[in-house]
Amino acid sequence: MISRLIRVCLANRFLVLLGAAVLSVWGLWAVANTPVDALPDLSDTQVIIRTSYPGKAPQLVENQITYPLTTAMLSVPGAKTVRGFSTFGDSITAILIGALLIHGLQPGPMLFRDHFPVVSSIFLLMALANFLFLGVCLV
Repeated sequence: MISRLIRVCLANRFLVLLGAAVLSVWGLWAVANTPVDALPDLSDTQVIIRTSYPGKAPQLVENQITYPLTTAMLSVPGAKTVRGFSTFGDSITAILIGALLIHGLQPGPMLFRDHFPVVSSIFLLMALANFLFLGVCLV
């Protein structure tokens, strides 16, 4: 059966090439005219705040940056989870915001606009305390 199909294709090369060309053009037309349906992103919005404190131990970074920043970000409306991680010279705070709040009110990063004065005042007080008591000034 396969040998007969091969013999027919060899005998009618022009029809085989014409059929391949028609199928190719039809495939290109189908690719160009097929509507693309994008899948929605169903995951919660996540905002990550990375703060550098070069040359400092993780415990010092935790006490002076990660903990105050994490507690300040707990008051963000719709915050489901606030996680803080401290490493040598770096602090990473991740905030997960509920999807219903984002779609109903405002974009995720805009929620943090009102909370930056609180965070900056905390860092200003820490810098002042370091300057007065430890002789170290945060730059």
